[in-house]
Amino acid sequence: MTFPYVGIEQWIASLGIRVEIPWVGGYEMTYAENDFSLTFATVKGAGHLVPVDKPKESMDVIKRWLATPTDSDS
Repeated sequence: MTFPYVGIEQWIASLGIRVEIPWVGGYEMTYAENDFSLTFATVKGAGHLVPVDKPKESMDVIKRWLATPTDSDS
């Protein structure tokens, strides 16, 4: 069984923000508008327990999230 991410994508689309970076590596999309940004990440083929189902892929997502600079970093 998989998590239905299509509804989340529809909710993000309803926010009306533009796509800044399209799908990267098949499971991450970044949206941005003015000073706001949102990154949606999903791991294809994983269920609700992503770290159990896809440990390498989930670690990659976490590493990229932690490496993302924030406003307080500048």
